[in-house]
Amino acid sequence: MRRFCIILLIGTSILMTAMGCDDDSTDSPQFSFKTDPGSIDSMCCGVANGTVISGVAPNNGLYYWVALMKSDSLITYGDSVYLDSGAFEDVSLTVPVSYLDGIPHGMYEQVVYASADPGDVGQVERSFIATSAGMTEVLDYTDEWCLDCCTNESNGGLSSYKAFAMKGVDNVVAVKAYIETRYGRLCGAGTVTEAFTKAQQNCFAGIMEHANPEGTRPIQAQVGWIHLRDSIGRIDTAVYMEYTTSAGRSVLLPWGPERGLPVPEHGTTHEYELIRMNDTFVAYHYDGLPFTYAIEPNWADYVMTRVTWQGEIVGRETDMPGTANDPCNFSFCRYKLEGDMNYRSAAFNNSTSTDTLDVTPQKGNRPDEWGIGYDTNTWDLWIWDVHPYSDER
Repeated sequence: MRRFCIILLIGTSILMTAMGCDDDSTDSPQFSFKTDPGSIDSMCCGVANGTVISGVAPNNGLYYWVALMKSDSLITYGDSVYLDSGAFEDVSLTVPVSYLDGIPHGMYEQVVYASADPGDVGQVERSFIATSAGMTEVLDYTDEWCLDCCTNESNGGLSSYKAFAMKGVDNVVAVKAYIETRYGRLCGAGTVTEAFTKAQQNCFAGIMEHANPEGTRPIQAQVGWIHLRDSIGRIDTAVYMEYTTSAGRSVLLPWGPERGLPVPEHGTTHEYELIRMNDTFVAYHYDGLPFTYAIEPNWADYVMTRVTWQGEIVGRETDMPGTANDPCNFSFCRYKLEGDMNYRSAAFNNSTSTDTLDVTPQKGNRPDEWGIGYDTNTWDLWIWDVHPYSDER
């Protein structure tokens, strides 16, 4: 009877895990783990260099990941790396940590795991090849090293994070809402990070062709307010319009005083409206007056099947508009379907199959960082940041 054995080389010691042992020692994979915690300040910003691993993967391959542990309890973990059969060398495994995660300051053990199935990543009890990769420190979040955090898709985060309400409909042709203006801190503000890192806050009403996060970029149009920083540090606040072409290219245009619209003041509420006049023509309105339009010929091939109202941020440490005690409000949320003479109330109800009111989940066993609330069967909703930067300092 053949048995399978995994040998872990940690420094100069050898750990044998009894998951069966193969009588042919030449088939036994060997793994050496090099501890490389990286700089302490990286544990604040989501780009922690947890460890690197070298060795020979078993025939069927495995998913390797590193976790932060405290007293044998999983605190959080990073993305997995799949390694197919054969030799590998100096593969980096990381676990991002930010002041948003609510992880108390202190020392934590980094532990490397391997899983046979990607669905088992993050499930300690369903994984194996557990070995320590050393201790690392999670900083006190008031430390000045945390000021420049700006986690995005380039360093372990997502392209954007949302608190949103969405309705599935037959053929939506218009949407409107009164939206409160709530500018907040953009990630990295006041540090060298802001000179070269994009960040964004915005709230909008919009329509889209589909909302499958695993599918292609949806054909969509939106209108609202925006607080934007570009890649060379320029900051803008304005009304904005956006649409996506049938080729998947996003067109976003701030519409400020140079184009004839005032900048919405912090704390003020304004009405935003978007109307699909025909198959290819979309008009954008601010406080009841049209300010621009978009023409996209290939839109004629698409029927808009979702209507949405959203708060959105770019950079995980950017504050979502609103706080738990003083949320950002969307009121009188309405929409029109093709053939409607009048607007319909959004009548939000998360218990129905057509409505979704939710937030972008965080990865790695982290709690929700953003919130959304509403009164059932009404047209009002509100959003907030669970740990706004100003509250954490």
